[in-house]
Amino acid sequence: MKKKYLLISNKIFTVSLFISLFFQSGVSVLAACSPGEPSCADNNPITKFLNNTINFLMSVGGAVGIFLLVIAAFYFLTARGDNSKIEKARSMILWIIIGMAVVLLAKISINIVTELTK
Repeated sequence: MKKKYLLISNKIFTVSLFISLFFQSGVSVLAACSPGEPSCADNNPITKFLNNTINFLMSVGGAVGIFLLVIAAFYFLTARGDNSKIEKARSMILWIIIGMAVVLLAKISINIVTELTK
């Protein structure tokens, strides 16, 4: 029974990872611009590499966060009234949400600093 749930959660994680990578690659293709445009002033390869790395890590972080939320929900649903398991699941959900908020705030702060330094 445990193997079945691990297989399902592994499939959910894999699908969410590929979906997030698909959307990230689509965004980078749509954001491409001509070299002469003012919005493309930062065509530095190092800047591009760092931006792509940060976007990739954000995608992976989001996928891992969703995966962990599914696991925490599974713990919550299978607690069957055991208060220690319920508290463990609630604690997991709380820390997952805090972690995802920190990752999101990091990305927002990077964007703000980038815009201010242009």
